[in-house]
Amino acid sequence: MTYPDPPSKTILYDVMRKLARAIDEKGMPFAIIVGDHPVYALLLELKCENPVMFADILPFMGPFHIQMSFINAIYKRFKGSGISDVLVAAGVVADGSVDQALRGKHFNRGVRCLRLFYEAVVNHALDKRLEGSALSEEVQASLSKLRNSDDQKELNDAHDELESNAEIKMLVDSLFRNFEGAPHAEFWISFLEMVEILTQNIHMESGMFAQSMTGKPYSCVALDIWIESTMNKGSKLKSGWLAILKNEKQLLSNTRNVNNINRIRACVHRHGNYTKQGSREHADCSPTKMKIDEQAVQDSSACLTEFQCDPFDQSDQTLRSLQSGIQASETLQADLVSAKADGEQKVEEFLQERVYSKTKSLNFRIPQSKRGNFATQQIEKAGSENLKQKTEEMQSKGLATIIELVDASDGLNMKDVMQHRVTDECLSIFNANGTMRKTQKSKLQEKLTMTAVPYPDIYVSIVDMGLIWRLTTPTPEDRETTDGKKFTWSDYAEKLVSFVLNRHRSAEKIILVNDSYEQGFSIKDSERLHRQKNQAVRNVFIKGEDTFPSSRDFHALLGKPANKVRLQTFLQTAFRNRASTATAEVIYCVVGEPAKNLTTNEVLPHLTCFHAEADTAMLTLYGILRSQGYSEPVVLDTEDTDNYVQAAYVAHQTPGILCMKRKSQLIVASGLCDERMAQSLIAVHVLTGCDHNSGYYGVGKKLIFDRLDKSEGAHGLLRSCGTALPVTEEILDDLQRFVIQFIYCDTGHETLAEVRAAKWSVLKKKRIVRLIPDSDSLRHHLERTNYLTYIQKNYQLQTHPSPIGHGWHLTNGQCLPVRHTQPALPSSLELPTSDLRGDSSDDSIGSVDSDSDSYGSCSDRESASDNRES
Repeated sequence: MTYPDPPSKTILYDVMRKLARAIDEKGMPFAIIVGDHPVYALLLELKCENPVMFADILPFMGPFHIQMSFINAIYKRFKGSGISDVLVAAGVVADGSVDQALRGKHFNRGVRCLRLFYEAVVNHALDKRLEGSALSEEVQASLSKLRNSDDQKELNDAHDELESNAEIKMLVDSLFRNFEGAPHAEFWISFLEMVEILTQNIHMESGMFAQSMTGKPYSCVALDIWIESTMNKGSKLKSGWLAILKNEKQLLSNTRNVNNINRIRACVHRHGNYTKQGSREHADCSPTKMKIDEQAVQDSSACLTEFQCDPFDQSDQTLRSLQSGIQASETLQADLVSAKADGEQKVEEFLQERVYSKTKSLNFRIPQSKRGNFATQQIEKAGSENLKQKTEEMQSKGLATIIELVDASDGLNMKDVMQHRVTDECLSIFNANGTMRKTQKSKLQEKLTMTAVPYPDIYVSIVDMGLIWRLTTPTPEDRETTDGKKFTWSDYAEKLVSFVLNRHRSAEKIILVNDSYEQGFSIKDSERLHRQKNQAVRNVFIKGEDTFPSSRDFHALLGKPANKVRLQTFLQTAFRNRASTATAEVIYCVVGEPAKNLTTNEVLPHLTCFHAEADTAMLTLYGILRSQGYSEPVVLDTEDTDNYVQAAYVAHQTPGILCMKRKSQLIVASGLCDERMAQSLIAVHVLTGCDHNSGYYGVGKKLIFDRLDKSEGAHGLLRSCGTALPVTEEILDDLQRFVIQFIYCDTGHETLAEVRAAKWSVLKKKRIVRLIPDSDSLRHHLERTNYLTYIQKNYQLQTHPSPIGHGWHLTNGQCLPVRHTQPALPSSLELPTSDLRGDSSDDSIGSVDSDSDSYGSCSDRESASDNRES
């Protein structure tokens, strides 16, 4: 029965009592009563309290609500693991809806989110498995038919061919093999298993009981849902269910007795043999919908790559969240690993005690078992800091309570409080452990115009060696040599050198650009710290005749900078050995070191760049070539979005043809966007999240690009960014106004405090993460934006200015971003400390310690503590 509000226990008792009387009068062996989740809980409670009276009544939760409960179970296990961050960054679902969708409250969106993320994880694993190798033409043809054909017979034939294909079987068998004992991979494989169970129950297979409500195949619903719907007659309103209570004959007419079951079974079989060809297809099968979902899968998979948290990376199997990289504690790891075994044990105990031996009644209550997840564990701050913190959700929830107390107070102004950070970290741009909030920067490439041109006869190629390392990772086929010998380091070097030379056959000069791993400090320190592995990495001294390590060991050795330096030297020797016979002149560059012409054995000091990374050095080398009078086209061989953005600007500033190699095509850099957009593109890209600056929670690059493209005022606010170093107050004011007006869409307020207070007042769900950053945190973010824009716009600089004092500072010899310099709340704020404590002193939700990890003019911890307790 369905009610506008969940029915009370008294009403359900009357319904069950009348149903029990109907069972006695009609001589029925049993009766099933179906309810939603809250009703089902009350039905079980009533049955436990009255086991004799309601012995023949079987409460049953509707299949729809069973699915919702299972979705919620998936949500509880994987909460805080980064699924929501990936889905929001990929544009699959809005940040305000992702939590409700994954909890099962928005059923259709929840199922779509889980299925798309499932496909993204599998797609990511396939891409990694097939990297450097290709499927056979036969398999590719069958896959093409399966994707593009509309003919049912052709689809069935393609499916059968793939099922019987030995290559596909081997690929599927080896895809998730060798991950036993790898906690990160096993954790996400358990996600795949749970989603498979969910989707198998949702999709109706042949032979499942289902009844068509309208005569169309897609309107078939599960039998129990159909029975539930037949019992809804007259029960939508209060008068309806009161009439049913007064006249039980209405209830008897919809009760599942033997005759009704037989009639329903006959109807199910009749509709199960439905042969009419429908002219309309389901909305989820339409080409437009499928293309949207395919793009969402690709974007989600790209997020996993850009967040640098591959679930199946053999070199680092530390269990951690996807976006923030928060590592699971030993307690959490043990809890996650034991969850399945504990559940199986509970089921076995249930069957032995209540089904087989009857030592306990089937209706006795079962105590709820609470499991841990990433959202409920305590975490440690990033870097050298060792302060235990709550996860983002618990901080937001506890400190939201503080703001509500302040908002209800007559003596405190909300705007005064909102001038300050109200959490230990500014959650809009940082994660709870102090790491930068990542964004999917590759989405910006979708807004750029990719105009392909033919390969020129003569050109110079500038190659990102980091990309080449990734593309030439040896595949299982490479390791199976024809002569039966082991795959050695010399074989790897030969493959890499041949790959580069064949990739640029027409180039007259190839410049290979490498990152430096011997700098004292750089702005990449925070990124490397984020990817740092817990296990010790041994020193590897590379010799050509030595056996090449496994994929896992190879990626593990790259976790040590000294090993990367030795690998660069080894590959330089390999290129030198081939340079004399190569048609192109080969120049080998390492950032911070003089470049070397391997063909002529000359040292080229004029190509030396003292930069933090190879990305900016590539455009500097391009500027040097043009300044020396080189007029032929130049090709940048890179896939990084940062390079595309900077190249779009440089192409409009320097004469000559600059192209980007995008897979097998060449893209003209000057055609990526017009000159007006090129002037603002670097600033808006850096401001909304790049390798060295954080993004904003729930804000995508494509949306900001569209707003920028439509507003001349937005271009005016970004025009001054990167024109001066150190940053001026005028530049900071312009950038702050851009953030307020075009990122957070508030044109009615001027100051950040006003914007934060106004936003808080209209939020239905009080989540601090959705507020604009506070003035202190945003200032340092804008300083980093100006610095990064400055060094990219001034691409002619061969020596970059130090980042220290421009949004970064030195901590234990590492260059880390300044997150804040002021305490979290004003020292004059007086709140009762007893209201802010959780269940224990260690887990205080409302802790507002002035940050012992803050920098600059922040007062020390003890004085702030005294101010709080005054």
